[in-house]
Amino acid sequence: MEEEKDKARRILRQLRNGAALYEYFLRCLRISCETGGFTLHDIGTDEEELKAILVNGFKRDAMVFLEALRHGSYLYEKTIVYLRIAMKGGNFTLETLGSSEEELERLRVKGCKTAALLYLGELRSPILSHNRESEAMMREELKKGGLTLEDIGMNEKQVAALLNSSHTRSKREAEKVLRLLRSGTTHADDYVDYLLGELSRGNLMLDDIGTTREEIESFRTPKPKR
Repeated sequence: MEEEKDKARRILRQLRNGAALYEYFLRCLRISCETGGFTLHDIGTDEEELKAILVNGFKRDAMVFLEALRHGSYLYEKTIVYLRIAMKGGNFTLETLGSSEEELERLRVKGCKTAALLYLGELRSPILSHNRESEAMMREELKKGGLTLEDIGMNEKQVAALLNSSHTRSKREAEKVLRLLRSGTTHADDYVDYLLGELSRGNLMLDDIGTTREEIESFRTPKPKR
């Protein structure tokens, strides 16, 4: 019993010091009490203290999520969900955290702007050329936040220029890979997949680079017959 009590006291110290895994340690503490056949009072605590530890743990978690939102998290939707789960678990409100529903809505919009800027960065990147997908996601985030292109320092003409640039990059890259395939190369299947990916990103067709589905498939390694 004494060994189990010592274990329970160590767990209790961790909880009092603000253990991050407070729910897990609370379960471990109760298991130790049951296993050792002693009560919470025997290790110097009670249900009231454990409840306070649980609530404080949820409050710490909630503050982490709230601060992430205040810094402009592009994962704002999930972060808001986690914040509300913590509030429900600890049975407290936004006011308890020094916030309000009004602030939370402002932070949601801020998150929309952060996400839109992230997708705009993808559009501008010469490497991450997701083109239409990035544009669609950017516009979706602007819509969710009730924002416009002007709110992220852009206009329709600039977006069109970025898309055209991405289109040109994808076409150039696809043509380069096609030349490589025509000259003969190892790992042809991988290059075929890469070429098709570039066509998709650039919203291009096979005839835009002077080839056909039949030619592209001819580059693939034949599958062994059964």
